[in-house]
Amino acid sequence: MALMLGCGSDDGVAGDDGAAELTAPSEELYAALMKPCLESHGYAVDLLPDGGIGVEYGPDGLSPDQQAELRAAYDVRFAECLSETGFDRPSGVTPEEDYRMFVAVDDCIRAQGYDIVTPSFEDFVQGRFPDNSAILPASPSELDALFAQCER
Repeated sequence: MALMLGCGSDDGVAGDDGAAELTAPSEELYAALMKPCLESHGYAVDLLPDGGIGVEYGPDGLSPDQQAELRAAYDVRFAECLSETGFDRPSGVTPEEDYRMFVAVDDCIRAQGYDIVTPSFEDFVQGRFPDNSAILPASPSELDALFAQCER
């Protein structure tokens, strides 16, 4: 059973009172910081081409109850690693800026001939994304090449 994750952020921003707030580290550091932390807790972690991570948190073929138990344990360790690495802090990018960058990537993918669906801003901030997997290339190398052309 695998889980694929990514994260975006910037380093420091000023708060409402003008003082510098701690924000999440740069997204380029996500995999480099999260991988060793999760591995130290016994998880198999793969680096993904988009800078995210793929995590094996349990073997395939388990019952739903066993999967839920392993997932709950993983979620605790994942939250610990987010805290240890600083990725539990707010991003220096506003949701509006993040959405504009997301839409730009989707526009680029559509310009390459893939008629994907972009979520509304409300769905985006809630983490609800349309399933575009049937529209995008099935080949991992073709998909990697497409995303490389359209990186944010």
